[in-house]
Amino acid sequence: MIDTEFGNIWIKLKKAIEKLQKENVRLKKQIKVLKTKNKEQQQEIENLKQEINAVKIATEKINEEQREELKKIIDLYICEIDECIALIQDEQRKV
Repeated sequence: MIDTEFGNIWIKLKKAIEKLQKENVRLKKQIKVLKTKNKEQQQEIENLKQEINAVKIATEKINEEQREELKKIIDLYICEIDECIALIQDEQRKV
């Protein structure tokens, strides 16, 4: 009777061990997949950070270029205004 009970317990333990081993294999596979996915996501994050930096640099350059262009235009307007003021002053002197 003890041998039978021991045998039943042993069989249950073997089944439990096999089940746990299968679960362990499944979880190891899942971990591998998740690590791969995590690595891909980390690389994607790094790529996006680089893109953000590139956009910032490009934006700064564009803004600097636009600023220079705007400065040239303003300088031209100032020259034209100065010419207009000079003409007005000349006309006032004549009067």
